[in-house]
Amino acid sequence: MSSESRLSLLDAEFIGFFTRIATVLGIPKSVGEIYGVLFAAQDALFFDEIAQRTGLSAGSVSYGLRFLRGIGAVKLNYVQGDRRDYYVAETRLKRLTAGLLREKLQSYFIDGSGNLRRIAELVHKIPAGERRQHFAERAGMLNEWHRVAAEFMPQLLESSAPSGEERSNK
Repeated sequence: MSSESRLSLLDAEFIGFFTRIATVLGIPKSVGEIYGVLFAAQDALFFDEIAQRTGLSAGSVSYGLRFLRGIGAVKLNYVQGDRRDYYVAETRLKRLTAGLLREKLQSYFIDGSGNLRRIAELVHKIPAGERRQHFAERAGMLNEWHRVAAEFMPQLLESSAPSGEERSNK
C-alpha cells in the first residue's frame, strides 16, 4: 500500500466526523465513511481507491457513491486519458444541505401521505363517539401539519439551493 492510499490519523478523524453525521441523519455509516475519505482527499479518487481506503466491499462503495451522487454530495471528475470514474466531494455547505433536505423531505412526503391516508381510514372504522372524535382531531392536525410543511418545502429547498454564482462555478 502506498503512503498516499494509507489513512493518516487526520484522515481517520475526517472519516469519523462524517460517519457520526451520517448516523445522526439516519444514513448508513458507510456513506459517511466514503464522503469522509473524499472530503479529506487532496485529489479525485477512483472507485478502487475509495474501497481500499475505507475497507468497504465493492457493493457498499457502489451504493454509497450512488447515494452521494444522488444528493449532490459527490461529483464525477474527468481525468484525461483515464477511463475510470474519479470522484470528488462537494464541499459547499449550501449544496450539501439542499441535497440532504431534498432526499429526506421528499421521502417524508411520499411516505407521510400514505400514512395519513391509512390513519384516516382507521379513524373512520372507529365507532362514533369521544374516542373517534379525539383521533379525528389528531388526524386533522397531522394533515394540517403535512399541508403546511408541503407548502414551505419548495421555499426551504430554494433557500438552500446553490446561488446563481455557485451554479455558474460548477
